[in-house]
Amino acid sequence: MPNDMRIGARQRDRKSVWSAAILVAFCISIFVPLNFDLGPLRLSTYRIVLLLSFLPSVAALFRREVKKGRYVDLQVILFCAWVSISYTTLHGFEETWETLGILILEVVGSYGVGRAFVTNAARFKLVTRVFFILIIAHLPFAIYETLTGDNLVMELWQNAGTTYPDVLKEKRLGLDRVQGPFEHPIHFGVVVGLFIGVTYGTVLHGLGRLAKFLGTSAIAITSLLAMSSGPVGGTLVQVGLISWAILFRSSRTSWNVLVIMIVFSYIIIDLLSNRTPIEVIFSYLAFDPETAYARIDIWHYGWQNILANPALGLGFRDWVRAYYMTPSVDMYWIFYALTNGLPAGALQLSCFLTTTWIVAKRKQCSLITRSYKYGWLITMAGVFVDGWMVHFWNAPFVLVYFVMGAGIWMANAENAAPEENPNELLSDATPKYARNWKPIEKEVRQSHEVIGTRTVRGDIRRIRH
Repeated sequence: MPNDMRIGARQRDRKSVWSAAILVAFCISIFVPLNFDLGPLRLSTYRIVLLLSFLPSVAALFRREVKKGRYVDLQVILFCAWVSISYTTLHGFEETWETLGILILEVVGSYGVGRAFVTNAARFKLVTRVFFILIIAHLPFAIYETLTGDNLVMELWQNAGTTYPDVLKEKRLGLDRVQGPFEHPIHFGVVVGLFIGVTYGTVLHGLGRLAKFLGTSAIAITSLLAMSSGPVGGTLVQVGLISWAILFRSSRTSWNVLVIMIVFSYIIIDLLSNRTPIEVIFSYLAFDPETAYARIDIWHYGWQNILANPALGLGFRDWVRAYYMTPSVDMYWIFYALTNGLPAGALQLSCFLTTTWIVAKRKQCSLITRSYKYGWLITMAGVFVDGWMVHFWNAPFVLVYFVMGAGIWMANAENAAPEENPNELLSDATPKYARNWKPIEKEVRQSHEVIGTRTVRGDIRRIRH
């Protein structure tokens, strides 16, 4: 191999190792509840990781040439821009610079890390596997906390520095709500629940039925221990979609049938019920009737405030509501429309829907990539439901944008099975395949020479007709 090729291969390997290290560091930082003071700012562990990786991730994002996803990149930037315009117009830059700085760091930074560094199936699986291990490691502590009310995880981290306070939590179903290493039990439920579908489709792919059942159940149960309406709704939706996929795995039209059934059910509820379909859905997904009524009130009064301030929103001002309602806006999908105007709310929702759409409509991909895609889409469905029941802030907020960015590679995936390249984790190069999935021998051998891999049995696989 010529020297310039060896040097190029080493440089790519070093770059890829750093990319993988950033991803692992980010995943771990989500579960580290330590906070650090930097002048007037209090930075959490994941914010420090985002701060250190912000410029490399954004630079990699702008350098990367991809076929699809640029519209999402633009929408993310426009969302931050409009929120900035809203806050500075209403309150001035001096009062809002800290809020805006954190917003840009968390939105662009987390989305950029996922978008720029999760570029293939191996890195996607790496991220999912790390989160799966972290969740399973916290399961014994979660069981202990729900039975005793003692947050042992937070107590252990307190020996290392400043952590989140242990919030007051009412018992539900005779059990304590699990907070774990997060700011609130809602955070614990949302973060853990984010990985039900994607774990089933990625980490558990190719395993036996028992392993899939146990792995999926472990994550679902861990999420439910938060005893929060949003995570409960998101968990039920993901488990339901996984069950549907298992029952109708041999049908090519099962997902189209499901969509038609959902639309038809919505119309029937609207015609036969004295409540709106939204109200009915809230009542069934909420943890208790009181919680359901609270979400319905937030929906009604929230939209009254949005329509009264459609362009720039309320900013930091309090919103008009009934006297018995709390100031909290526990509904993520209307929050930014309420605080920063309809353009902000529309861009925020559009980012999510556009990302989901470009990945969902991707048809030509390997069987393994397809499994990853369906798992990710199931997770996104859970996020969508969660967002109507709770507000995402801090760790869940960051993680939602990261998961969005981390899924876009599937919209550009080649018709290649990821296991063809055993060192794919350490390379952005993907072997090219013909439409019948037959690898082009010359190109595969060249790729193996460049990245330094050795030829293994099955390198040139049987043609799939």
